[in-house]
Amino acid sequence: TDPCIWANRAACFSRRERFDEALRDAEYAIRLKQRWARGHYRLAEARLGQGRAGDALGACDAGLLLDCDEKLRRDLVALRERCAVVE
Repeated sequence: TDPCIWANRAACFSRRERFDEALRDAEYAIRLKQRWARGHYRLAEARLGQGRAGDALGACDAGLLLDCDEKLRRDLVALRERCAVVE
C-alpha cells in the first residue's frame, strides 16, 4: 500500500530497461497516490523507455501540475525536454 515502494521498483526496472514492468509499477503507485509528482515522473520514464514520448510528455505535464520540491521539478522539466526532443 506504499506508493514509494512501487515507484522505487519502477525506477529499478527502468534502469534495467524493463520498461513494461516499470510502467506497471508506476501506474500502480499513481493509483495508490494520484496527486504525487514522483509517481508521474516514474510513469514518464517508463513511457519514454517504451518509445512513447508523447505519453511520457503528458505524464511530465501532470507531474508538474502537482506540488513537489525543486529538485523533482527540475527533474520533471529535464525529462520533459528529453521527451520533446524524441517526439
